Amino acid sequence: RMSAGSAGLRVGEAKALALASWDGFAAALRVAGQAAAVRPTRLAGWTVEDLVRHTAWGMSMEAEALRLAVVAEGARHG
Repeated sequence: RMSAGSAGLRVGEAKALALASWDGFAAALRVAGQAAAVRPTRLAGWTVEDLVRHTAWGMSMEAEALRLAVVAEGARHG
């Protein structure tokens, strides 16, 4: 189990939550359209494209952590 407060969160649950979040993010980007890429954000000096690229990098880190958790869970349960 992955820890998420006192209740805990199973790897499969974490994966489902991450996938739903990523799907929502992708949907928001589709709605915003290509023109949004050059718009500024609340972050000084960051455009929407900058923030999207940063978020995509973070998602890749999240995906790797989930992959490692799945491997570790499989090793525990043989």
